[in-house]
Amino acid sequence: MTKRTAEPATASPRPKRVRSTGPSAERGSTAVPNPAGENGFVASVKAWRERIRQKPPLNLVYRIIVTVVGFAVIILGILLLPLPGPGWLIVFLGLGILSTEYEWSRRLLHWARAKVRAWSQWMGRQSIAVRALLGLAILAVILGVIALYLWWAGVPTWIPDWVPLVHDLPQRQ
Repeated sequence: MTKRTAEPATASPRPKRVRSTGPSAERGSTAVPNPAGENGFVASVKAWRERIRQKPPLNLVYRIIVTVVGFAVIILGILLLPLPGPGWLIVFLGLGILSTEYEWSRRLLHWARAKVRAWSQWMGRQSIAVRALLGLAILAVILGVIALYLWWAGVPTWIPDWVPLVHDLPQRQ
């Protein structure tokens, strides 16, 4: 029986080739995964963004669109903050959109995530009574904002008359 010897250890390893699945992949072409180990969807999006970045006029249009969409989402989230629902989540989504193009937004998003994480951990360490009081305080602020809005703008005509306290507020014409 003959023994097979392994190839010498000095041979340089060939990079692993994977089939490119990106939108610009030609039939049968291959691509080497990037050093970060990303492949698939993330790598194809980054490659697409890099192709846009190489064309200055298209890059400017792309950045303007990202900026407008990002700020629009943030403004929508801010408008929804007084209402029950995902106001802060929408603000963070807008920051995430902006952070794809702007370093200041990326830093702000990381800072905000750290503060929310710290707040959540702090709340988790509190007793149920403290959590209930904070929840009631937040509810009082939300109801106060709604009451101030109704006092300032008047009660909308679509609110029925049987809703309590409606008769005490000015009616919208």
